[in-house]
Amino acid sequence: MTACAAEDGTVSMEPDEQAAIQTAKAASTHERTEGIGATFRLIGEHPPQAAFLVTIVKSSGDVEALETFSKSRLGWVAWMAALAYAIAYTWLGFERYRSYHASYDEGLFTQVIGSAFSGFRSTPEGINHFAFHFSPVLYIVAPLLWIWKTPAVLIVVGSVACALTIPAVYYIAVRRVPDRIAVLIALVAALYPALGGVSFTDFTENVFAPASAAWLLWAIDGRRMAAAACFAAVCLSIKEDQALFMAFLGVLGAAYFWRRREREWAFFSAGLAVVSLATLALFLTVVRHSTGAFYGYPSIRDFYGGASPAQLVAGVPTWDKLHYLVGATLPLSGLCRLSECMLLALPGLAECLLSRVPVAYMLGQHYAATWVPYVLVAFALGAGRLWKREPRVTSALLAASV
Repeated sequence: MTACAAEDGTVSMEPDEQAAIQTAKAASTHERTEGIGATFRLIGEHPPQAAFLVTIVKSSGDVEALETFSKSRLGWVAWMAALAYAIAYTWLGFERYRSYHASYDEGLFTQVIGSAFSGFRSTPEGINHFAFHFSPVLYIVAPLLWIWKTPAVLIVVGSVACALTIPAVYYIAVRRVPDRIAVLIALVAALYPALGGVSFTDFTENVFAPASAAWLLWAIDGRRMAAAACFAAVCLSIKEDQALFMAFLGVLGAAYFWRRREREWAFFSAGLAVVSLATLALFLTVVRHSTGAFYGYPSIRDFYGGASPAQLVAGVPTWDKLHYLVGATLPLSGLCRLSECMLLALPGLAECLLSRVPVAYMLGQHYAATWVPYVLVAFALGAGRLWKREPRVTSALLAASV
Protein backbone atom coordinates (compact mmCIF):
# COMPACT_ATOMS: atom_id res chain seq x y z
CA MET A 1 0.00 0.00 0.00
CA THR A 2 1.63 3.23 -1.10
CA ALA A 3 -1.22 5.74 -1.03
CA CYS A 4 -1.41 7.94 2.04
CA ALA A 5 -3.23 11.01 3.28
CA ALA A 6 -1.24 14.24 3.29
CA GLU A 7 -1.49 16.85 6.02
CA ASP A 8 -3.84 18.98 3.95
CA GLY A 9 -6.30 16.10 3.70
CA THR A 10 -5.48 15.22 0.12
CA VAL A 11 -4.31 11.80 -1.02
CA SER A 12 -0.85 11.23 -2.43
CA MET A 13 -0.54 8.23 -4.73
CA GLU A 14 2.11 6.50 -6.76
CA PRO A 15 1.85 6.81 -10.54
CA ASP A 16 0.53 3.29 -10.94
CA GLU A 17 -2.21 3.99 -8.42
CA GLN A 18 -3.16 7.17 -10.25
CA ALA A 19 -3.29 5.14 -13.45
CA ALA A 20 -5.65 2.67 -11.77
CA ILE A 21 -7.99 5.49 -10.81
CA GLN A 22 -7.89 6.88 -14.34
CA THR A 23 -8.70 3.44 -15.73
CA ALA A 24 -11.70 3.12 -13.45
CA LYS A 25 -12.86 6.63 -14.33
CA ALA A 26 -12.68 5.80 -18.00
CA ALA A 27 -14.81 2.74 -17.38
CA SER A 28 -17.53 4.95 -15.93
CA THR A 29 -18.64 5.79 -19.46
CA HIS A 30 -19.68 2.18 -20.00
CA GLU A 31 -23.36 1.49 -19.48
CA ARG A 32 -22.66 -1.34 -17.05
CA THR A 33 -20.82 1.00 -14.66
CA GLU A 34 -23.05 4.06 -14.75
CA GLY A 35 -22.73 6.14 -11.63
CA ILE A 36 -19.15 5.11 -10.88
CA GLY A 37 -18.43 8.80 -10.49
CA ALA A 38 -20.00 8.54 -7.04
CA THR A 39 -17.08 6.32 -6.09
CA PHE A 40 -14.55 8.98 -6.92
CA ARG A 41 -16.55 11.68 -5.19
CA LEU A 42 -16.37 9.41 -2.17
CA ILE A 43 -12.57 9.29 -2.54
CA GLY A 44 -12.40 13.06 -2.57
CA GLU A 45 -14.75 13.45 0.39
CA HIS A 46 -13.15 10.72 2.50
CA PRO A 47 -9.41 10.58 1.75
CA PRO A 48 -8.65 7.82 4.28
CA GLN A 49 -10.76 5.45 2.19
CA ALA A 50 -8.88 6.20 -1.02
CA ALA A 51 -6.05 3.76 -0.44
CA PHE A 52 -8.45 0.91 0.21
CA LEU A 53 -10.50 1.66 -2.90
CA VAL A 54 -7.41 1.87 -5.06
CA THR A 55 -6.25 -1.46 -3.69
CA ILE A 56 -9.50 -3.07 -4.87
CA VAL A 57 -8.97 -1.78 -8.40
CA LYS A 58 -5.30 -2.79 -8.47
CA SER A 59 -5.72 -6.25 -7.00
CA SER A 60 -8.77 -7.41 -8.95
CA GLY A 61 -9.06 -5.09 -11.92
CA ASP A 62 -12.81 -5.28 -11.30
CA VAL A 63 -14.31 -1.81 -11.54
CA GLU A 64 -17.74 -3.25 -10.76
CA ALA A 65 -16.43 -4.50 -7.40
CA LEU A 66 -15.25 -0.97 -6.66
CA GLU A 67 -18.66 0.41 -7.56
CA THR A 68 -20.46 -2.21 -5.49
CA PHE A 69 -18.33 -1.37 -2.45
CA SER A 70 -19.05 2.32 -2.74
CA LYS A 71 -22.72 2.17 -3.66
CA SER A 72 -24.23 -0.88 -1.95
CA ARG A 73 -23.75 0.16 1.63
CA LEU A 74 -27.52 0.11 2.14
CA GLY A 75 -28.10 -3.26 0.58
CA TRP A 76 -29.07 -4.57 3.99
CA VAL A 77 -32.11 -2.27 3.90
CA ALA A 78 -33.36 -4.04 0.78
CA TRP A 79 -32.90 -7.40 2.48
CA MET A 80 -34.73 -6.16 5.58
CA ALA A 81 -37.55 -4.92 3.35
CA ALA A 82 -37.69 -8.39 1.82
CA LEU A 83 -37.82 -9.95 5.29
CA ALA A 84 -40.62 -7.60 6.34
CA TYR A 85 -42.47 -8.41 3.12
CA ALA A 86 -42.16 -12.14 3.71
CA ILE A 87 -43.35 -11.86 7.31
CA ALA A 88 -46.28 -9.59 6.43
CA TYR A 89 -47.56 -11.73 3.58
CA THR A 90 -47.03 -14.93 5.55
CA TRP A 91 -49.20 -13.52 8.34
CA LEU A 92 -51.82 -12.29 5.88
CA GLY A 93 -51.77 -15.64 4.14
CA PHE A 94 -52.31 -17.47 7.42
CA GLU A 95 -55.27 -15.23 8.22
CA ARG A 96 -56.67 -15.83 4.76
CA TYR A 97 -56.32 -19.57 5.17
CA ARG A 98 -57.78 -19.67 8.70
CA SER A 99 -60.78 -17.60 7.62
CA TYR A 100 -61.63 -20.14 4.90
CA HIS A 101 -60.72 -17.85 2.00
CA ALA A 102 -58.23 -20.29 0.48
CA SER A 103 -59.50 -21.61 -2.81
CA TYR A 104 -59.03 -24.27 -5.45
CA ASP A 105 -55.30 -23.99 -6.12
CA GLU A 106 -54.26 -24.12 -2.46
CA GLY A 107 -55.63 -27.62 -2.08
CA LEU A 108 -54.61 -28.71 -5.57
CA PHE A 109 -50.95 -27.84 -5.09
CA THR A 110 -50.88 -29.26 -1.57
CA GLN A 111 -51.89 -32.60 -3.05
CA VAL A 112 -49.59 -32.35 -6.07
CA ILE A 113 -46.49 -31.45 -4.05
CA GLY A 114 -47.33 -33.92 -1.30
CA SER A 115 -47.35 -36.70 -3.90
CA ALA A 116 -44.25 -35.47 -5.71
CA PHE A 117 -42.67 -38.93 -5.93
CA SER A 118 -45.86 -40.97 -5.89
CA GLY A 119 -47.95 -39.74 -8.78
CA PHE A 120 -47.49 -35.96 -8.65
CA ARG A 121 -51.24 -35.57 -8.94
CA SER A 122 -54.32 -34.09 -7.30
CA THR A 123 -58.00 -34.96 -7.06
CA PRO A 124 -59.18 -32.01 -9.22
CA GLU A 125 -56.75 -32.77 -12.05
CA GLY A 126 -57.02 -36.54 -11.74
CA ILE A 127 -53.75 -37.12 -13.58
CA ASN A 128 -50.06 -36.33 -13.25
CA HIS A 129 -49.59 -32.57 -12.99
CA PHE A 130 -47.18 -32.65 -15.94
CA ALA A 131 -50.23 -33.19 -18.14
CA PHE A 132 -51.13 -29.58 -17.34
CA HIS A 133 -47.90 -27.73 -16.60
CA PHE A 134 -44.15 -28.26 -16.76
CA SER A 135 -43.24 -27.44 -13.15
CA PRO A 136 -40.30 -29.49 -11.85
CA VAL A 137 -39.52 -26.61 -9.49
CA LEU A 138 -42.33 -27.90 -7.25
CA TYR A 139 -40.17 -30.86 -6.26
CA ILE A 140 -37.96 -28.61 -4.12
CA VAL A 141 -40.97 -27.74 -1.96
CA ALA A 142 -41.95 -31.37 -1.31
CA PRO A 143 -39.51 -32.05 1.59
CA LEU A 144 -40.85 -29.03 3.47
CA LEU A 145 -44.42 -30.23 3.05
CA TRP A 146 -43.49 -33.74 4.15
CA ILE A 147 -41.85 -32.41 7.32
CA TRP A 148 -44.57 -30.01 8.48
CA LYS A 149 -47.57 -31.65 6.79
CA THR A 150 -49.64 -28.47 6.46
CA PRO A 151 -50.66 -26.22 3.55
CA ALA A 152 -49.25 -23.35 5.61
CA VAL A 153 -45.86 -24.36 4.24
CA LEU A 154 -46.95 -23.20 0.79
CA ILE A 155 -47.98 -19.82 2.20
CA VAL A 156 -44.51 -19.31 3.68
CA VAL A 157 -42.76 -20.50 0.52
CA GLY A 158 -44.84 -18.20 -1.70
CA SER A 159 -44.21 -15.16 0.50
CA VAL A 160 -40.47 -15.76 0.72
CA ALA A 161 -40.17 -16.49 -3.00
CA CYS A 162 -41.83 -13.20 -3.97
CA ALA A 163 -39.88 -11.28 -1.32
CA LEU A 164 -36.60 -12.24 -2.97
CA THR A 165 -37.55 -10.03 -5.92
CA ILE A 166 -36.89 -6.92 -3.83
CA PRO A 167 -33.09 -7.23 -3.37
CA ALA A 168 -32.66 -8.05 -7.05
CA VAL A 169 -34.36 -4.79 -8.02
CA TYR A 170 -32.16 -2.93 -5.54
CA TYR A 171 -28.90 -4.34 -6.89
CA ILE A 172 -29.88 -3.49 -10.45
CA ALA A 173 -30.80 0.05 -9.42
CA VAL A 174 -27.70 0.70 -7.31
CA ARG A 175 -25.49 0.33 -10.37
CA ARG A 176 -27.11 3.48 -11.71
CA VAL A 177 -28.23 5.67 -8.82
CA PRO A 178 -26.97 6.51 -5.31
CA ASP A 179 -27.71 3.88 -2.71
CA ARG A 180 -30.38 5.94 -0.95
CA ILE A 181 -32.30 6.25 -4.22
CA ALA A 182 -31.84 2.53 -4.88
CA VAL A 183 -33.40 1.86 -1.47
CA LEU A 184 -36.42 3.95 -2.45
CA ILE A 185 -36.72 1.92 -5.64
CA ALA A 186 -36.58 -1.30 -3.61
CA LEU A 187 -39.25 -0.03 -1.23
CA VAL A 188 -41.52 0.78 -4.17
CA ALA A 189 -40.99 -2.78 -5.39
CA ALA A 190 -41.92 -4.11 -1.95
CA LEU A 191 -45.15 -2.09 -2.00
CA TYR A 192 -46.00 -2.86 -5.63
CA PRO A 193 -49.61 -4.12 -5.63
CA ALA A 194 -49.13 -6.56 -8.50
CA LEU A 195 -46.27 -8.32 -6.70
CA GLY A 196 -48.29 -8.40 -3.50
CA GLY A 197 -51.18 -9.91 -5.41
CA VAL A 198 -49.00 -12.84 -6.47
CA SER A 199 -48.20 -13.47 -2.79
CA PHE A 200 -51.68 -12.91 -1.39
CA THR A 201 -53.56 -15.53 -3.34
CA ASP A 202 -53.55 -19.28 -3.64
CA PHE A 203 -50.14 -20.87 -4.06
CA THR A 204 -49.08 -21.80 -7.59
CA GLU A 205 -45.73 -22.42 -9.27
CA ASN A 206 -45.87 -18.82 -10.53
CA VAL A 207 -44.71 -17.53 -7.12
CA PHE A 208 -41.17 -18.45 -8.16
CA ALA A 209 -41.26 -16.41 -11.37
CA PRO A 210 -40.77 -12.80 -10.14
CA ALA A 211 -37.56 -13.39 -8.20
CA SER A 212 -36.10 -15.88 -10.67
CA ALA A 213 -36.58 -13.55 -13.63
CA ALA A 214 -35.42 -10.47 -11.70
CA TRP A 215 -32.21 -12.18 -10.57
CA LEU A 216 -31.68 -13.44 -14.12
CA LEU A 217 -31.77 -9.85 -15.37
CA TRP A 218 -29.44 -8.84 -12.53
CA ALA A 219 -26.96 -11.49 -13.66
CA ILE A 220 -27.19 -10.41 -17.31
CA ASP A 221 -26.86 -6.75 -16.36
CA GLY A 222 -23.72 -7.56 -14.37
CA ARG A 223 -22.36 -9.91 -17.06
CA ARG A 224 -22.35 -12.91 -14.75
CA MET A 225 -22.84 -15.73 -17.21
CA ALA A 226 -22.78 -18.69 -14.80
CA ALA A 227 -25.37 -17.03 -12.56
CA ALA A 228 -27.48 -16.10 -15.58
CA ALA A 229 -27.47 -19.70 -16.78
CA CYS A 230 -28.56 -20.93 -13.34
CA PHE A 231 -31.41 -18.44 -13.02
CA ALA A 232 -32.54 -19.16 -16.58
CA ALA A 233 -32.69 -22.86 -15.71
CA VAL A 234 -34.84 -22.07 -12.67
CA CYS A 235 -37.18 -19.99 -14.83
CA LEU A 236 -37.57 -22.82 -17.33
CA SER A 237 -38.46 -25.21 -14.50
CA ILE A 238 -41.34 -23.06 -13.23
CA LYS A 239 -43.92 -23.40 -15.98
CA GLU A 240 -44.00 -24.01 -19.71
CA ASP A 241 -44.95 -20.42 -20.58
CA GLN A 242 -41.64 -19.29 -19.11
CA ALA A 243 -39.99 -20.99 -22.08
CA LEU A 244 -41.68 -18.49 -24.38
CA PHE A 245 -40.61 -15.59 -22.17
CA MET A 246 -37.02 -16.87 -22.04
CA ALA A 247 -36.98 -17.35 -25.81
CA PHE A 248 -38.22 -13.78 -26.29
CA LEU A 249 -35.55 -12.54 -23.87
CA GLY A 250 -32.95 -14.55 -25.75
CA VAL A 251 -33.87 -13.14 -29.15
CA LEU A 252 -33.88 -9.53 -27.92
CA GLY A 253 -30.70 -10.14 -25.95
CA ALA A 254 -28.92 -11.61 -28.97
CA ALA A 255 -29.81 -8.55 -31.07
CA TYR A 256 -28.82 -6.16 -28.26
CA PHE A 257 -25.46 -7.73 -27.51
CA TRP A 258 -24.59 -8.27 -31.17
CA ARG A 259 -25.15 -4.58 -31.80
CA ARG A 260 -22.86 -3.79 -28.87
CA ARG A 261 -20.28 -6.25 -30.19
CA GLU A 262 -20.47 -8.35 -27.04
CA ARG A 263 -20.29 -11.57 -29.01
CA GLU A 264 -20.06 -13.92 -26.04
CA TRP A 265 -23.30 -12.61 -24.60
CA ALA A 266 -24.96 -12.55 -28.00
CA PHE A 267 -24.24 -16.27 -28.35
CA PHE A 268 -25.42 -16.89 -24.78
CA SER A 269 -28.70 -15.13 -25.54
CA ALA A 270 -29.19 -17.01 -28.78
CA GLY A 271 -28.47 -20.25 -26.95
CA LEU A 272 -31.04 -19.34 -24.31
CA ALA A 273 -33.67 -18.88 -27.03
CA VAL A 274 -32.86 -22.25 -28.59
CA VAL A 275 -32.82 -24.11 -25.27
CA SER A 276 -36.09 -22.47 -24.22
CA LEU A 277 -37.92 -23.47 -27.38
CA ALA A 278 -36.47 -26.98 -27.14
CA THR A 279 -37.73 -27.22 -23.54
CA LEU A 280 -41.23 -26.21 -24.61
CA ALA A 281 -41.20 -28.68 -27.49
CA LEU A 282 -39.99 -31.44 -25.19
CA PHE A 283 -42.80 -30.75 -22.75
CA LEU A 284 -45.53 -30.72 -25.39
CA THR A 285 -44.35 -33.71 -27.38
CA VAL A 286 -42.76 -36.01 -24.79
CA VAL A 287 -43.52 -35.08 -21.18
CA ARG A 288 -47.26 -34.54 -21.60
CA HIS A 289 -47.72 -37.72 -23.62
CA SER A 290 -45.84 -39.73 -21.01
CA THR A 291 -48.57 -38.87 -18.48
CA GLY A 292 -51.25 -40.51 -20.60
CA ALA A 293 -52.99 -37.22 -21.40
CA PHE A 294 -55.24 -37.76 -24.41
CA TYR A 295 -56.58 -34.22 -24.75
CA GLY A 296 -55.12 -30.97 -26.05
CA TYR A 297 -53.10 -28.49 -24.07
CA PRO A 298 -55.62 -27.30 -21.42
CA SER A 299 -54.38 -23.74 -20.96
CA ILE A 300 -55.13 -22.89 -24.59
CA ARG A 301 -58.53 -24.51 -24.31
CA ASP A 302 -59.49 -22.86 -21.02
CA PHE A 303 -58.24 -19.31 -21.62
CA TYR A 304 -58.31 -18.79 -25.37
CA GLY A 305 -60.48 -21.57 -26.77
CA GLY A 306 -63.42 -20.84 -29.05
CA ALA A 307 -61.94 -17.65 -30.50
CA SER A 308 -59.72 -16.91 -33.47
CA PRO A 309 -56.51 -14.89 -33.02
CA ALA A 310 -58.24 -11.88 -34.58
CA GLN A 311 -61.09 -12.15 -32.08
CA LEU A 312 -58.67 -12.39 -29.18
CA VAL A 313 -56.83 -9.25 -30.31
CA ALA A 314 -60.12 -7.42 -30.85
CA GLY A 315 -61.08 -8.25 -27.28
CA VAL A 316 -58.08 -6.47 -25.76
CA PRO A 317 -59.33 -2.84 -25.81
CA THR A 318 -61.86 -3.02 -22.99
CA TRP A 319 -62.22 -0.90 -19.87
CA ASP A 320 -61.33 -3.81 -17.60
CA LYS A 321 -58.10 -4.48 -19.45
CA LEU A 322 -57.24 -0.78 -19.61
CA HIS A 323 -57.74 -0.64 -15.86
CA TYR A 324 -55.39 -3.60 -15.56
CA LEU A 325 -52.66 -1.79 -17.50
CA VAL A 326 -53.12 1.38 -15.47
CA GLY A 327 -52.85 -0.65 -12.28
CA ALA A 328 -49.61 -2.15 -13.55
CA THR A 329 -47.88 1.16 -14.34
CA LEU A 330 -49.46 3.89 -12.20
CA PRO A 331 -47.99 2.69 -8.86
CA LEU A 332 -44.55 3.05 -10.48
CA SER A 333 -45.25 6.63 -11.61
CA GLY A 334 -44.79 5.51 -15.19
CA LEU A 335 -41.01 5.26 -14.76
CA CYS A 336 -41.02 1.72 -16.14
CA ARG A 337 -41.92 3.13 -19.55
CA LEU A 338 -38.58 4.95 -19.74
CA SER A 339 -36.68 1.70 -20.25
CA GLU A 340 -36.59 -0.64 -23.22
CA CYS A 341 -36.74 -3.46 -20.67
CA MET A 342 -40.53 -2.99 -20.74
CA LEU A 343 -40.41 -4.90 -24.02
CA LEU A 344 -39.64 -8.02 -21.99
CA ALA A 345 -42.99 -7.65 -20.23
CA LEU A 346 -44.95 -7.81 -23.49
CA PRO A 347 -45.29 -11.62 -23.74
CA GLY A 348 -46.57 -11.89 -20.17
CA LEU A 349 -48.95 -8.97 -20.62
CA ALA A 350 -50.19 -10.49 -23.87
CA GLU A 351 -50.82 -13.80 -22.14
CA CYS A 352 -53.05 -12.02 -19.62
CA LEU A 353 -54.74 -9.46 -21.88
CA LEU A 354 -55.61 -11.87 -24.67
CA SER A 355 -57.37 -14.19 -22.25
CA ARG A 356 -61.14 -14.55 -22.41
CA VAL A 357 -61.22 -15.40 -18.71
CA PRO A 358 -61.38 -12.24 -16.51
CA VAL A 359 -59.36 -13.75 -13.66
CA ALA A 360 -56.28 -13.68 -15.92
CA TYR A 361 -56.32 -9.88 -16.12
CA MET A 362 -57.25 -9.09 -12.54
CA LEU A 363 -54.60 -7.65 -10.22
CA GLY A 364 -54.37 -9.81 -7.15
CA GLN A 365 -53.99 -13.05 -9.09
CA HIS A 366 -50.89 -15.13 -9.75
CA TYR A 367 -51.07 -14.59 -13.51
CA ALA A 368 -49.36 -11.21 -13.07
CA ALA A 369 -46.16 -13.07 -12.18
CA THR A 370 -45.57 -13.46 -15.92
CA TRP A 371 -44.78 -9.75 -16.33
CA VAL A 372 -44.16 -8.30 -12.86
CA PRO A 373 -40.37 -8.90 -12.75
CA TYR A 374 -39.77 -7.22 -16.10
CA VAL A 375 -41.89 -4.21 -15.18
CA LEU A 376 -40.05 -3.80 -11.86
CA VAL A 377 -36.64 -4.06 -13.50
CA ALA A 378 -37.77 -1.60 -16.19
CA PHE A 379 -38.85 0.67 -13.34
CA ALA A 380 -35.37 0.51 -11.79
CA LEU A 381 -33.68 1.13 -15.14
CA GLY A 382 -36.10 3.92 -16.03
CA ALA A 383 -35.48 5.64 -12.70
CA GLY A 384 -31.75 5.35 -13.32
CA ARG A 385 -32.09 6.90 -16.76
CA LEU A 386 -34.17 9.82 -15.49
CA TRP A 387 -31.83 10.31 -12.51
CA LYS A 388 -28.96 11.21 -14.83
CA ARG A 389 -30.98 14.09 -16.30
CA GLU A 390 -33.42 15.13 -13.58
CA PRO A 391 -32.44 13.83 -10.12
CA ARG A 392 -34.98 16.02 -8.31
CA VAL A 393 -37.83 14.91 -10.55
CA THR A 394 -36.78 11.29 -10.04
CA SER A 395 -36.75 11.67 -6.27
CA ALA A 396 -40.19 13.26 -6.34
CA LEU A 397 -41.65 10.51 -8.51
CA LEU A 398 -40.15 7.81 -6.30
CA ALA A 399 -41.52 9.49 -3.20
CA ALA A 400 -44.94 9.62 -4.84
CA SER A 401 -44.69 5.93 -5.69
CA VAL A 402 -43.88 5.02 -2.10
